[in-house]
Amino acid sequence: MDRREKLLSGLDVARASGIEIGPLNRPLILKSQGEIQYVDYGDAAFLREKYKDDPNVRGEDIPEIDAIWGDKTLEEALGLGRRFDYALASHVMEHVPDLIAWLGEVHAVLEPDGTLRVALPDRRFTFDFLRRESEVSDALIAHVMRARAPLPGQVLESCLNHQLVDRRDMWDGGAARQPQYERAKRLDWALYCARQVMETGVYIDVHCWVFTPLSFARLMEQLAVLGFLRFECGRIFPTERDGDEFIVIMRRSEDQARSAETWRQAAEALLAEPLAPLAATLERAAAGFQEGLRQQADAMARLEQRFIALERRAAPLAWLARRAWSRVRR
Repeated sequence: MDRREKLLSGLDVARASGIEIGPLNRPLILKSQGEIQYVDYGDAAFLREKYKDDPNVRGEDIPEIDAIWGDKTLEEALGLGRRFDYALASHVMEHVPDLIAWLGEVHAVLEPDGTLRVALPDRRFTFDFLRRESEVSDALIAHVMRARAPLPGQVLESCLNHQLVDRRDMWDGGAARQPQYERAKRLDWALYCARQVMETGVYIDVHCWVFTPLSFARLMEQLAVLGFLRFECGRIFPTERDGDEFIVIMRRSEDQARSAETWRQAAEALLAEPLAPLAATLERAAAGFQEGLRQQADAMARLEQRFIALERRAAPLAWLARRAWSRVRR
């Protein structure tokens, strides 16, 4: 399965209604493919102007935005009372200042059995690899403060620990070779950015949240237990070899206990996953060892048969030798 197949897993796009949050110039679903509403924090003209100098963004491919999600809630932006079968967000969720509020607003516009489908960067293979993984206390602080822009602490940590990496090298153990003290050179810049946020209220876009598949599942479980999450885990597609993102399908739920349990089970499955290749290797090694023993046993059996055959062939010669020896003695 490619990333699009994972994100749309189990979804009939042609028959379902949905929203895509932050499609930029690469929407996963086109208007011709199904009923879809594009949501972003600015209209198409604003986005084209913002990204006009970005070589990775083709301005002409940015679609017209149907709903601007900023000062209004998502429900207000889309139209009060409107409900959708699914919501898509590719590399959006890690940028939102208030994770709990964001999830709550998406929940509010979904049908009772609606799904939220997200693609998220895996800290271990991105420029966030020096950062610590987000904890439930971080989410609660941002929610209590009703953050509408990245908090000074989020900006400071991001700027201080930002370090470009080669994800394929990281898969081959490159983390051990990365300089661990480069952050000291960025301290002045990080402090400046944090002060700008505090003093002027400027919006500095950073990764407010840092995850691995396992840390994400554990964080969602904790939020569900505390009553701050009304989504259960549908499925987690872990980061693939040489990749830098994982994909999560979340299903709308009002059952707090069930929601927490699905995330707990997902975390257990992710914990067991790294052991699967080792188990397979050991199983192959055991099978190879057993095959080696079988071959040795077969070789020993063949040697035994040859020895018996030689013994039979040597029996007459032994009789003649004994007879000749007895004559010599006489």
